[in-house]
Parts: sequence; structure tokens; C-alpha cells
Amino acid sequence: MIKLKTIYARIVLLLALSASIFMLLFTFLYFYTLEQEKQVYDAAQMQFHNEVASLLVLNSESMQLAASDFTRSDELVEFTSSRSTRWYNQHIVGAINSFKVDYICVYDTAFNIISEASSLKILSRRFIPQKAVIAMENQEFSNFFLVTTEGLIEVSAASIHPTSDRFRNKTSPSGSAFLVRLWDQSFKTKLSKITSSEVNFLQLSEPQKADDHNTVSVSKNLTDWNNKTISHIVFSRAFNLNFKTSKNLLLITVISFLLGMTIYSFIARLWISRPLNLITQILESENADAIQKLQLTPGEFRYIGILFEDYFNQRKNLENAKRKAEESDNLKSSFLANIAHEIRTPMHGILGFADLLKKSSLAPEQMQQYISIIENSSVRMLNTITDLIDISKIESGQAELDLSLVNINGLLDSMYAIFKPEADKKGLGLTLVNSPEIDELQVKTDREKLEIIFSQLLKNAIKYTPNGSIEFGITHKAGHLEFFIKDTGIGIETDKQQSVFERFTQADNSLSKTYEGAGLGLSITKAYVEMLNGTIWVESELGKGTVFYFTLPYAKGN
Repeated sequence: MIKLKTIYARIVLLLALSASIFMLLFTFLYFYTLEQEKQVYDAAQMQFHNEVASLLVLNSESMQLAASDFTRSDELVEFTSSRSTRWYNQHIVGAINSFKVDYICVYDTAFNIISEASSLKILSRRFIPQKAVIAMENQEFSNFFLVTTEGLIEVSAASIHPTSDRFRNKTSPSGSAFLVRLWDQSFKTKLSKITSSEVNFLQLSEPQKADDHNTVSVSKNLTDWNNKTISHIVFSRAFNLNFKTSKNLLLITVISFLLGMTIYSFIARLWISRPLNLITQILESENADAIQKLQLTPGEFRYIGILFEDYFNQRKNLENAKRKAEESDNLKSSFLANIAHEIRTPMHGILGFADLLKKSSLAPEQMQQYISIIENSSVRMLNTITDLIDISKIESGQAELDLSLVNINGLLDSMYAIFKPEADKKGLGLTLVNSPEIDELQVKTDREKLEIIFSQLLKNAIKYTPNGSIEFGITHKAGHLEFFIKDTGIGIETDKQQSVFERFTQADNSLSKTYEGAGLGLSITKAYVEMLNGTIWVESELGKGTVFYFTLPYAKGN
């Protein structure tokens, strides 16, 4: 086992292990890159092959369809016997342009030429081999290639039948017709544009280029009527998606890594020796400057400097802790006093009026009044207990989110329906502001917690608004939804607007305050808003009213 006595020796060993692992990773990535390059090239080659094959099939099919349409004609059948010059001039010569071919030749059943016509591109005549014409006696269609003095041509032939013989199986052929298209430079240019490639015709004697990974190429054999190869058409397309750059980057990365390790091993002594000297100074003289320098040192020495600073600041921290403990004790005392008040007051109401209900001489109106007081006191006590449970879950980290798609309009309508009777009872106007752009908006959030947030804010608005109105609603802003609850109530003093979100705090915190409550509602509200990744704030003017705002993250298209 290797004995490493110094930190520097351990760092060097760690660097050696890291270098070995990195070289293994580089080797794997390099061979993986080679394999990926091959797979991508093969896939591109296959795709190009299929593309070219489909194009050539479509081109041949257009010729065959033209030959089929031309030869299934009652007039052409009649022409094979009448050999009308007028019909020839009107139809056969015209078919050159309509079928976009360069030569048409019609034969009778004795394999003799009846007529032939061509465009200016083809001046040759009677170049269809006699054997190819005779072969049409036993077949309905034929497609093949020939080499003529004008160049390479594609030939599509079909037997001649009347229009009524749709499938060419009811009547004997009246002859055959051959349609020819010249594969000249213009045709080759057209193929090049369609396939975005270079197109060449090669004779059998011409050698084909060797495979080059900078191009993908497809070669197709062109055969004559006897299925004998007479030429090749070659499509070549540049293939720029290679991995040469990736391989170069890998090599540069390796070189940079090795160079970096060399530099790091050289300066590692400075990074270790200097911090150790600083630690010695601190231990010997408690030098504050040495602590600051140690904290600027990278690595674990920085944390050692922080520990030293914590040690020298321990007395100050203890004093701060003592002060905070006293504040916490005062807060707990205030909380217990508030809770005692909030539970004792409704409990007295419940017990006192329950005792009065024992009297049998009560009028029905009095009995209903007492029952109503008992119910209100019970609701007040239940709300206090519910707030205590909620704040307890929040403080203990047991509060969890239950996310689902929530219809915001539906939730706002529900809040309006719940609090409208309470606002009416107090003579307050309650208004829900709906924006057209929020119509049927659904947000993924915790419905229960969102309802609690609205309930707490609306209850506060009703509680602290002696007269006037309350308005609440929603607007959509960049990246989030912004909710507001606005009232015309008593307002909050500027210096108390932040403290209202603290636990057990109200704007009026005395036991003789006019408004009931344990001071937990806004603390719960703030905690739930932050759990939903939102923010909450208040704007208020004393005596004129208050507006609470809170946001929820939301982007259009979610």
C-alpha cells in the first residue's frame, strides 16, 4: 500500500488517477465518434438511394402513363388501318408537345412503321430495334433505354387497343407505339436541381469513382429492351456532416487537459504551502489579516479561515443569540396571551349562552339569537384552531403541495359566492374583476392552498373595512399571474406593513384591540404563497384602504 505523508503527494496521486480515467474516456469517445460517423454516412447513403430510386420510378411511370393514354384510343386503332395523313398531323405531331416527349413511332401488326414524328432534338429515324418491336407482340407495355446518335434516350412502348378495352385483354392489338424522351443536358440539369446533386451518365467502359466519405453517391443501371445494361446514371451529393471537427476537438481537449495538469502540479505546492503558513500565523498570534487572506484561498483552507473567524466572533454571536432568545420568549408570551384571549372569549360565549338555553321560558327569537351567538363563537374558535394547525404544519415542514389543474375563473367565482353574504351582512360592496384574457384559464397549482390564501385575505378585508367596498381579481403579466384584494378599510401604517406577515402580529397588537384574531392569517398566507413559488406584498395608506398583491408563476402556452 502506498504511504502518502503529505497533502501534496495525495493531490499528485489524485491527478494521476484522473488523467488515467480521462484518457480511457477519451479513447471510448474517439471510437464511439468513428462508429457514429459510419452510421450517419450509411444512413445518408441509404436515404439518398431511396430518393433517387423513387425519382427514377416516378419519371418512368410518367412515360408509361403517357404511352398508355396514347395507345388506348379508337382513333389510333383506326389510324393503323387508314393511315390518314390528316389525323397524323393533328394528333401524332401534337402529342409530341402534349406528352412532353421527343419522338413518337407507330407500328402495325406486321412490325412495319406507319408513322413517326419528333421534336427538333431528335433527327434520327427508325432507330427502334426490330427485335424490340417484335417483342411487343407478346406484351402490353415495355420500358427500356437506348443509345442513339443524339445521346441516351428512354423508351416507353405499349400495344394499341380500342378505348373500350380498358385492360387490353378483350381485343387483339392493332399495332404498337413507342414514345421516346431524350436524356440530354437539360434533362440532366433538371434531375440535378430536384435531387440537389451532380448527375452524370457513364458508359460501361468508364470507371466509377471510388467511395469518398465526403460525398454520397448512387449509381443506377440503365438497361435496353433485352434487360442488358447499356449505361449508368450516377447521382453525387456532397456530404458535409462528418465528424472531423469533433475528433479535432477531442484531441485539443486531451492536449489542454495534459497541459493543465502539468501547470496545476507545478503550482499546487504554492496553493498548499501558503495557506498552511497562514494557519500557523493565526494559531500563534490570532492575526486578523491572516484570517482574511486565508478566506481568499481556494479549497478547504477557505472554510478553515471561516471557522477561525467564527471562533473569534463567538462572543458576539452568543450575545446576539441571547438577544434573539429573549425576543423569542417575548413572542411566545405574546402568542400565549393572544391564544388565551382568542379561545377564552368564544368559549365564554358558548358556555354562557348554552346555560341560558336551559331556561324553558325563552322566546323562540331569543333562542335563535343565542344559538346564532354559540355558532359564531364556535366558528371563531374553529378558525383559531385551524390556523394553529396550519402554522404548526408549516413550521414543522409537514405542509405539502397537492398540484392539479385549477380553473382560476371557477375558483374566483367560488370565493365570490362564499364571501358575498358576509360582505352584504356588513353592508360592503364586493366586486370580482374578471379580465377577458383570463377566461377559462387553467393553472397547475394547489387548489386548497390557493383557496386558503384568498379566504385569509378576503376575511381580513371584510374584517378591517367598516364601510365602503372590496374588490378582488387577477391580471396576467410577463411570466406570472398577479392577484389583488383591494379594500377601503382602516389601512396599515407604513412602518407596520412588513411586520403584518410575521407570526402572531396584527397592526393593532394590544389585548384590547377592536378586531379579533390570533395574528396568524397573513403569516399562513405568506408561507403558502411562497410554497407555490409566488411573492406577496401590501400597499396601504392609513385611513384610506389596503391592497394585497400576490403572484403565481404562469406563462402563456402552459
